[in-house]
Amino acid sequence: MTDNTVQFDLSTFQALPDLERSLLHLLSVIYAPTAATPLAICARKVGIKNPDGDESFNLHSLKPVLQGLMDSGWITSGINRFACLSEMRELITMDAMRNGTFDSYSESILEAFEPRQVDGMVTWQDLEHGISHARIHLFRGDRERLRETLKTAYAQFSDSETPLDAKGFYEPIFGTPPDPEVLETLKPAILSDAFKDLAHTGMQKLQNLQPLWELMQQRKATSESTEQAEATDEILETQTLYCLLTGQLDALDVAPDDSAHNPANILLESIRHLIHSGVDASLEIIGMDVEGKGSSVITLNHELTVLPTLALMASPNADHLHIARLALTQSQRTSTHTLLQQYLESVSTGVFSVSKTPVDIEHGQLNLLLFCVLTHWLSQQLDEVTQAELETRYKQSSDANYHWLAAEYAQALAFLGKPESQEDYKAIAEQAHKALGTSSLFSLITPKAKWERALDALNMLADHQVQAVRHSEERLIWLLEADTHDSYNLMPKVQKRKAAGGWSKGRTLSLARLKLEYTELAYLSDKDVELCNLIQHRPDFDLQSDTSSPCYIDMNTAWPVLVSHPALYWDQSRHTPLEVVQSEFELLVNEEGDKLRISFYPPVFSSKTNDQFVLQKETPTRLCIYRKNDQVMRLHDILAQGLVIPREAEAQLRDTLGSLAPMISIQSDLEGVVDAEDVESDTRIHANLLPYGEGLRATLRVKPFGSFGPLYPPGQGRRKLVTEHYGDKYKTERDLGLETERQQNILMHSATLEHDEDDYDDEYIIEDPQDCLELLEQLRELGEEVVIAWPEGEALRVESRVDSGSMRLNINKSDDWFQLDGSLVVNDDLVLTLQQILDLSKSSNGRFIELGDGEYVALTRQLQKKLNALHSLAEEHEGKIRISSLAALALDELTQDIGERIVDDAWVKHLARLESLKDFTPAVPDTLNTELRDYQEQGFQWLCRLAEWGVGACLADDMGLGKTIQTLALILQRSEQGPTLVVAPTSVCNNWMSETEKFAPTLTPIFYRGKERDEILKDAGPNDLIICSYGLLQQDAEQFIEAQWTTVVLDEAQAIKNVGAKRTRTAHQLKSDFRLVTTGTPIENHLGELWSLFRFLNPGLLHTQDQFMKRFMLPIERDKNDGARHALRALIQPFMLRRTKGQVLSELPPRTEITLEVPLSEGERALYEAVRLQAIEGLEPGKSENGGDHLKVLAAITRLRMASCNPKLVMPETTLPSSKLQQFATLTEELLENDHKALVFSQFVKHLKLIREYLDQAGISYQYLDGSTSMAQRKERVDAFQAGEGDIFLISLKAGGSGLNLTAADYVVHMDPWWNPAVEDQASDRAHRIGQTRPVTVYRLVAQDTIEEKIIKLHQQKRDLADSLLEGGDISGSLGAKEMLALIRDI
Repeated sequence: MTDNTVQFDLSTFQALPDLERSLLHLLSVIYAPTAATPLAICARKVGIKNPDGDESFNLHSLKPVLQGLMDSGWITSGINRFACLSEMRELITMDAMRNGTFDSYSESILEAFEPRQVDGMVTWQDLEHGISHARIHLFRGDRERLRETLKTAYAQFSDSETPLDAKGFYEPIFGTPPDPEVLETLKPAILSDAFKDLAHTGMQKLQNLQPLWELMQQRKATSESTEQAEATDEILETQTLYCLLTGQLDALDVAPDDSAHNPANILLESIRHLIHSGVDASLEIIGMDVEGKGSSVITLNHELTVLPTLALMASPNADHLHIARLALTQSQRTSTHTLLQQYLESVSTGVFSVSKTPVDIEHGQLNLLLFCVLTHWLSQQLDEVTQAELETRYKQSSDANYHWLAAEYAQALAFLGKPESQEDYKAIAEQAHKALGTSSLFSLITPKAKWERALDALNMLADHQVQAVRHSEERLIWLLEADTHDSYNLMPKVQKRKAAGGWSKGRTLSLARLKLEYTELAYLSDKDVELCNLIQHRPDFDLQSDTSSPCYIDMNTAWPVLVSHPALYWDQSRHTPLEVVQSEFELLVNEEGDKLRISFYPPVFSSKTNDQFVLQKETPTRLCIYRKNDQVMRLHDILAQGLVIPREAEAQLRDTLGSLAPMISIQSDLEGVVDAEDVESDTRIHANLLPYGEGLRATLRVKPFGSFGPLYPPGQGRRKLVTEHYGDKYKTERDLGLETERQQNILMHSATLEHDEDDYDDEYIIEDPQDCLELLEQLRELGEEVVIAWPEGEALRVESRVDSGSMRLNINKSDDWFQLDGSLVVNDDLVLTLQQILDLSKSSNGRFIELGDGEYVALTRQLQKKLNALHSLAEEHEGKIRISSLAALALDELTQDIGERIVDDAWVKHLARLESLKDFTPAVPDTLNTELRDYQEQGFQWLCRLAEWGVGACLADDMGLGKTIQTLALILQRSEQGPTLVVAPTSVCNNWMSETEKFAPTLTPIFYRGKERDEILKDAGPNDLIICSYGLLQQDAEQFIEAQWTTVVLDEAQAIKNVGAKRTRTAHQLKSDFRLVTTGTPIENHLGELWSLFRFLNPGLLHTQDQFMKRFMLPIERDKNDGARHALRALIQPFMLRRTKGQVLSELPPRTEITLEVPLSEGERALYEAVRLQAIEGLEPGKSENGGDHLKVLAAITRLRMASCNPKLVMPETTLPSSKLQQFATLTEELLENDHKALVFSQFVKHLKLIREYLDQAGISYQYLDGSTSMAQRKERVDAFQAGEGDIFLISLKAGGSGLNLTAADYVVHMDPWWNPAVEDQASDRAHRIGQTRPVTVYRLVAQDTIEEKIIKLHQQKRDLADSLLEGGDISGSLGAKEMLALIRDI
């Protein structure tokens, strides 16, 4: 730091050689310690030459010069870094500015020592690096870059102990006090900034800043207007404070136009008028009225606001005093505000409470003066230490030209100083104020005698008590908070009365504000006023570092006031009153065999020695407090560890107990110690229940004296008890064993009572409302063994328990639906309609139905499941409940065992017809040119029964089980009735043609294609089988919708899973006597796909799409609701047939699946990571998962997956080899050596082409198929492979993953995993199907530590999606944009 006491000899400096002078100039401008190498580079840039060789410096040639400067005391060195001596640095820089080298030097330094940019943020190497740049901008006059540099440096080093934080930026440069010579180099705008910071420190230390002020005024007068700084509020406030302290307020000129609008200008004018003209003139400038107009001035964040606040407090207008109180509650920022609050409190209470700390004296220019003013107004005196400090401050301010402050300090000493010097200071103060034309702050208020202030406070209190008895629409409640150390504090809240009764949730009222305002609150009770009088300011409160409140209540003083307080609540249960009761310590005498143990209750913990009360939580709503006193604590100290006495000393003990009886209550197992009436012990368990959030907090207690007396944990504590009730003493002997037995019986019958380790040891937390009701029902079933205790006004009641036998149901035909009506008998007085019970059960999350006012009905779990299922099956239509006739079987099974079921003839006939269909077993048509397996014949007959019923069917057999042959058998059965339409993916249409020609020669298969397509539909008739692709179905939608079909088959029906697609909408509108879908994957991603299938098969069965989502999709996928899943399964089971290979094909050879993890090379890993980071940087998920977000993330993931496969897929020009291709090559060689053939799948055609290149180079024969392969070529290549042409078949996953029979291969290789494992399984089943005689092995090549591993982990969830409806497993929905982005981030 610059110290101007060290002399800089300019002549000595000028006498140095040019080289040394230039290096010192350079080092002074650099400022920060610099290593020799960058210093040499910088020297070369600015043209400093090495005179020895007339060359630029290097490290070796520069060091001797630097060593010489060190030896002569011009520079310092540390850890190979060199810096100009700080005492001379600024003056040497001034010399550089005078000789014209500063600009070129500074420009080179800024370039050579640039800060780094990290994530777009400027980052300095260290603090001195930042100061170096800021200092250069300072002397170059670049105010904008100076401010930006300081901003970034402050931000980076704000948490470190540095000169920048401790002393600011300007003081180390300009010195203490500031050096005028250095300051003269600054431009006016920067000089104003420097004054703001330098004046803040200088005024605090009472330094003479007059030369700096005069320089600034001079530069302001002589500079152009464009060079002057804008008068920011901060600069103006600093200048106002300095001119106030020095008595130069008139030197500050404010334009009249600005005064009306700028709070800082108004603040200046109000202060000027206050010290020159008095209170009224000052308040008129502020524009303060009774509504608080002008309060923006007194709430500014500056200590000067204390002066207009003093003016408000000194005003005779009571409204102004009220405004001052309100303003202080909003402005608790500095110790000056705390002093003012203490003064107002003293005025209100009549008790002097203004106090200060050393911090008050050291910080702020007005704190000590304000403390003296308030002390004088309250007619108090100063202590000797403060008097001495005041005298020191007076002398310092006088010597440093702080004329007004010196006059006020003199006035303070005249009133509060040593008696012998008061007259002298009075004369000094009067003379100084007269010279300045000002009046003293001390004269704003005439001090009152102590008795006058006490009477004023009493009158205010009386006024408050009169107001408090009036009815109020508001009230104050107190929330008791406890931390983990069982320390308590109080938090007040103000509640308003609600129109419907009761009170609002309440708004928080700070203790600081309550302390100021409580005398004006009409709704406080006497207890509230007592508590308000206990609010104290924290003496050690630090505004800058404390996060706690500036005020607090000492709980030692509060506990007695809280006894019987009418509005005290636990913070966790704000609707349940908390009772605080005063109890007495007890001396316990217990028999222990042949010993007698004397102990003390309750225990006093050493960690709570400073507490004046011991607390015991008796119940969730009852807190017992025990007041300590000297006698009791001496007893505790003696008995803290317990005292064991031999039985033979009983007589002596009785004498001792007799003498102690007046001091403490005694509970003794010894007979005759206490004279009391004997009563029988009550062993019933009292379940004390307290609302806790949405649940309950419960304790189990016994109340041995029955209707009165204390409560105890069951089976614990004293056996013999004595208590007092209405002046009479009673005694009883507890049966601890029976209490324990009854408690265990409750715990055994209740699964909900489990301890929470974070809560009280003997309390139970039940968070779920349904679990709370389970507990209530379990307790009710225990009868008189349990007493359920609720806080006043709080109760839940489970009135009745009903089962299926209480339910009555009517089923009647209504058009194509069946209408339902019925009732549920709750008790003799209450019968609910079916509509009511369904509505109530739907709104409940469990088996307890709320009837209102805390009353519930308990349903048996069986009845709850029935109602949930009925809600899923039925729908409301025009105020009535109805179900589809398709759901008849599910409803019949559901309602078999209810109390009463009344049905009409239509229902009976409908069920009879369905029952008769079980015996409908038509023979397989003779024209089917193959023999069906047993399971296939069963599938054919099942299809025939559904066709006979007139409902649609979903044949969902596992891939490779012959769904096509079963379907052909059905078509033959129905072909005489009219034409059949088969819609299939393009890749499968050829297979339908060949399979029909082979197995159903009596049918006429017709490809729907070509220019004459219209004629095909017009001419279609019996025995015709029209084969159409999904693409042409969509293209010719109108023609297909107009046609009438005997049978419509949708093969690979997952093609219509997207409800919004045109092909799906077209399929839904097809006209047919029988509809059939075949698919091995009825659900690939989410249940919405199932709804689309059944919308085609049996419209209405699964309700509308919106109802399906609410009743099934969300409950099953999001909430994992088993009830909804079972109901959905019951609905669809009659219309869906699914068999797996394991169930029906014991002769099929086994299939082995192997995942090969392929580690990437270092080069591949680096490329993959670059692609991943680029994806993360370029993606910001939207606030909603719209299509744009989803597509962007999907594109990024696709690029990542390609990088996992082969570097050339994302960087075609790269020469990096592919680890996955190398692994494939090794695997292929092994397969071919052992005469195996393989199907190779990839979803990337580009990837397949890279594999083709390898196969061509290796001379391996193969077949190839992707989406561009024509149907004729597909058939040709499949037949060729099956005939033995080619060892490898490369297939695009989407183009050849279904509809192909490739049993010539016994190995399957998946080069890259797809999201949906069902698609992969379907592809693998091209080889593992009927006709395969060899075991099939499936390889998946997965790149290690890439997104491919994440996809594999998702497979199991997807694989179980469809099976869950048949086997009861969980299911999962499709991934959204955010989830997919998380996959990228988590890798």
